[in-house]
Amino acid sequence: MSNKTMLILVAVACAALGAGVATATIPDASGTIHGCYKKTNGNLTVVDTDKGGTCQASEAAAGWSQTGVQGLPGPQGVQGQQGQQGSTGPDGVDDYSIVSAQATTSGGNATAVASCPTGSTAVGGGFDVPAAANVTPYESTQSGDAWRVTFYGDDGVTFTTYAVCVGKQQLSGS
Repeated sequence: MSNKTMLILVAVACAALGAGVATATIPDASGTIHGCYKKTNGNLTVVDTDKGGTCQASEAAAGWSQTGVQGLPGPQGVQGQQGQQGSTGPDGVDDYSIVSAQATTSGGNATAVASCPTGSTAVGGGFDVPAAANVTPYESTQSGDAWRVTFYGDDGVTFTTYAVCVGKQQLSGS
């Protein structure tokens, strides 16, 4: 066989293979494979419904999915080997405290400031007020190294302000 003949045969084979791959849509976009089986002998033919393939009158349609139902879980595997020790992480915050202050409304308002100990800073806070009290929080914010809460409303309502304080050395580099 000559080189020219061999080259022509290879080109024809590649073109046929490329055309088959480019036009094949089995399974379809939903993952379903469509087919037809002869009613008389059960012979099965796969059909490309996206290209107009249909069953003949002597055949019945069949379809199935490539994905089956979820199987039962397998048995537990054996314990793996212990991994290597990881590097030491950064120190956590262990120098913290929660401080509180109280105030009682008089003349329609009051402010309580829970101040952190020297060398620490407020990183959060909040307040407690009696459930039946007729007061409204106006302000609840960090104020330097303290947590400040102001209420407006009925006179004589005592409330508590809390500050979460963390040692300043813990906050370096953040």
